[in-house]
Amino acid sequence: MDDTERKKAFIQGFRDGVTSTFKEVEKMVARGYTSQELRMMLGSRKAAILKDIEDKMEEMGMTEGTKERVEPSFPVLEKGESLIFLENETVASMQYLNRLTKSGADLLAFIRSEPARFQRELQSDKAVIKWLASPSKGTTSRMMAIPLGMNISPDEITQDCDPDDFCIKPTDLSRIDVEAKNFFQKGEGQVVYLEGVEFLVTQNDFKKILKMIQHIRETAVMQHGNLIISMDKHSLDSREISLIVREMTHKFDAEQ
Repeated sequence: MDDTERKKAFIQGFRDGVTSTFKEVEKMVARGYTSQELRMMLGSRKAAILKDIEDKMEEMGMTEGTKERVEPSFPVLEKGESLIFLENETVASMQYLNRLTKSGADLLAFIRSEPARFQRELQSDKAVIKWLASPSKGTTSRMMAIPLGMNISPDEITQDCDPDDFCIKPTDLSRIDVEAKNFFQKGEGQVVYLEGVEFLVTQNDFKKILKMIQHIRETAVMQHGNLIISMDKHSLDSREISLIVREMTHKFDAEQ
């Protein structure tokens, strides 16, 4: 490819990317999302796009050399302890989850991010995934991805999604609490992962979210399990972030 063709390819790719981004923003605005929800969703989408670009570059052999990715130094969790990741993207927390699952830990993950992407990045087929969402009528399991551990092909699923197995409404905080409690009670060393606190705050009162986190952490302590939370510290005010961090045993700030 000569210099002129490279320039044309760059301009075409840039134009397509900008057009696609504005179309997504227009759809979100039309649906009436709040500014906080828009920020969260755009942040999640940005992370997904950047990951897709990296994957495509690797596929095309355009990665820079064989630069080795250095894994951060994470806290070592004892039984009953908890850890919060303050991060814009769930990169660090996913690395940590993969480390835990490789060592044999059982995982229950409450997530707001795209289930299919979470499944691809989580190197375990034994995790239990619960998606924080309210699927509209007609939403199929194929659209939302198949929960890990279910030996079902996406092509075999055509019926409407049954939220009782996979989806949890963001306002149903008691169900999140109960499912976490039941999971911890299965035995020592169980790990519960919560991602999407910012989203839950947009759907509920912050005090209710904090109370839920406190109760789940207490259950983790009593059952000798571990609670891990991932959230963007810029999505809530500093006082709210401090109250959540204070409940956790350890903190990992990806910006430091």
